[in-house]
Amino acid sequence: MKKDLVTVSQLANLSGITPRTIRYYDKIDLLKPTLIDKNGYRKYNLKQLNRLQ
Repeated sequence: MKKDLVTVSQLANLSGITPRTIRYYDKIDLLKPTLIDKNGYRKYNLKQLNRLQ
């Protein structure tokens, strides 16, 4: 399933929303990442991309 996940910057490129806004949405619990890697990278799935748009 990890191959279907995208990073914040990839999600930003696909959606047209800035990475800063996506991180803000995470902070206010509007759009939580599917997973957070050991290195702290937030990963999102395609359902979340649809929700964001």
